[in-house]
Amino acid sequence: IAPDPLNDNSYISFENPTNEQYVIDIVNAKGIKILHYEYIYSNQFALPKSWFENGIYFFRMFSYGGTVIRGKFIVVD
Repeated sequence: IAPDPLNDNSYISFENPTNEQYVIDIVNAKGIKILHYEYIYSNQFALPKSWFENGIYFFRMFSYGGTVIRGKFIVVD
């Protein structure tokens, strides 16, 4: 994720040379799902700061081909 902490131009970048479909789930520090999105076909996913309250978040992205990407990010004012 760049940059971290998030701003309105933040994104997740990852390898996806065959434009495989990815799904992303984002949960907050309490484990509550904040976002689920199923239609990622590029090698980036935008994460505007305005989607989130201040806090720590964890994400999991996966493709139906079996690739799994995990990470975390911070949102602060």
